[in-house]
Amino acid sequence: SRFMDAGKIRDALSTITVTLMIDTVMVMLGAVLLYVHSSILFGVTLLLIPFYIGIIWGFHKPYQKINRKEMESNAK
Repeated sequence: SRFMDAGKIRDALSTITVTLMIDTVMVMLGAVLLYVHSSILFGVTLLLIPFYIGIIWGFHKPYQKINRKEMESNAK
């Protein structure tokens, strides 16, 4: 049982690591290609990043509270 749990954790960490590496490479490649194609569009994209971060930051706590309430109601 513990060996299976350790295997599941190892598989999850491996999957997360590979996914993160691939996503990072794709973002960097996409950024370079966008800059080569249109530096203005690349600049607009960079300017929108703080906007997206603000949206994520603003909705994180409400979703966390809703998720916690949902988990508590399902535990009963």
